Amino acid sequence: MTFFKRAAAAALCVVMLAGSTLPAFAEEGGAGIIVDPGNETSVIDPGSADSGETSIIDTGSGETTIVDPDGGENPKDAGRSDLDVSDEQYSQIDLSGYTQWDGKTKMESGTNYYIEGRVAPRQNFTIPKESRLVVKSGAQLVLYKNRAMNVRGIITVEPEAELIASGMLTIYERAGIENYGALKGSVSSTYRVCGDLINRSTGKLSLSGVVSIYKNGILLNYGETAFTTNSKVKVTGDFQTTETGRLICSGYFAVTINGRTTVGAVMGTSTITTFVESASGVEAGGRTGLTAVVAGIMFLLTVFLAPLFVAIPYAATGPALIYVGFLMLKGFTEIDFTDYDESIGPCVMMMFTAFTGSITNGLGAGIIVHVLVKLVRGKAKEIHPIMYLLCALMVVLAIDAEKCSRNG
Repeated sequence: MTFFKRAAAAALCVVMLAGSTLPAFAEEGGAGIIVDPGNETSVIDPGSADSGETSIIDTGSGETTIVDPDGGENPKDAGRSDLDVSDEQYSQIDLSGYTQWDGKTKMESGTNYYIEGRVAPRQNFTIPKESRLVVKSGAQLVLYKNRAMNVRGIITVEPEAELIASGMLTIYERAGIENYGALKGSVSSTYRVCGDLINRSTGKLSLSGVVSIYKNGILLNYGETAFTTNSKVKVTGDFQTTETGRLICSGYFAVTINGRTTVGAVMGTSTITTFVESASGVEAGGRTGLTAVVAGIMFLLTVFLAPLFVAIPYAATGPALIYVGFLMLKGFTEIDFTDYDESIGPCVMMMFTAFTGSITNGLGAGIIVHVLVKLVRGKAKEIHPIMYLLCALMVVLAIDAEKCSRNG
C-alpha cells in the first residue's frame, strides 16, 4: 500500500494547488500593470427602494460553464464569437439597416439594433443570437441593479459611448462585447464572461463588482482596464493584457490553476504557488517575481541558523499558524451556500479538518463528498475525470489508514 500512499499524497498536492488561487498584483512596467486606487461608480435604480449594495460571488470551479438555456449545442463544442480578437481600429458602422431600440421592445434574432441618447430598461433583456446592438457615440446604455442583461449576440460600444451596469451581465459562448468607449460596473454589478469581452485600445473598462471569467471565456485588454478596491475577479478562462494595454488592479484578483498562465506570467506571480504563501509576499509589499528570489536567498541564509530555529518551542509558532488558518478561512466568504452542489463539499472538508486535526483527512472527505453529491443529483457530466481519480485515491487512502489503525 506504500505506492497508493505516495500516489494519494501526490494527488493531494494537486488538489491543494488546483483549489488554491493566486493573488495577482503587479507594478508599472512591461504591459503597464500598476497598483493604484481606483474610483468606484454606482448606478442605483431610482425606482427601487433597496439601497443596500449586495454582491453574490459566483466562485464556480475549473469546469464551470454558463450554458445558454435557449441553445441546444454542446457548450464544449462552441467556438468564439464573430469579433476580431486583434486590436482593430474603430471604423464607422453603417446603421442604414439597423433598427433603433427604445429599451422596451423585445429584440428579435437576426435583427440589428442601435441606441441613441440614454436608454435604461426597467426589465431584464437579451441581445439574441445573430443580432448586434450598437451603442452609438454619445449614447448611454444603463443596466439597473437587480436587472439582468443576457448577451447572446454582439454589443459594440462606440467611442465616447457608455455601457454602465449595476446588475448582472452575462456573456454567453459565441457571443461578445467589444468596447471602444467606456464600460463600467458598479459595486453591485456581476459580470459573467463565458464568451468574448474585448476592450479595444481606445476603450476604458472600470469594474467595481464581481467579475468571473469562466473556462471558455476571454477578457482581452488592449486599452485601459481598472479593477477598483471593491472588485472581486476570478479567472478560470483567458485574461490577456497586451504590451500596449494598461491594467490597474486595486481589488481581489484570483487565477485558478485551470486559468491560462498568461496572467500569472505577466504579473510575476508563479502559477503553482498556493494562495497563503503568495498573499504573505504581496501583503509584505512584493509586487514582482523578484519577491520570490529575495525570499529564496533569505531562506538559504537561514540554513546556518537551523539549530537555533529547532530550539524554538512549538507554542511560539502557534500565533503564526492561527494567522495562516485565518487567511485560509477567508475563502469561505466566497462560497454560495445556496448552491448545495458546491457548498456541501467545502463544509465537510472544514469539519473533518477540525474534528480529525488533519488537513489530509479534511481534503479527502471533501473530495469524496463532492463527487457523491454530484452523482446523486445526476450531474455526473460536470465532474472532471481527474476528480474521479482523486476520489478513488482518497478512498484507498482512507481504507489503508483504517487497516493501519486496526493493526495498531
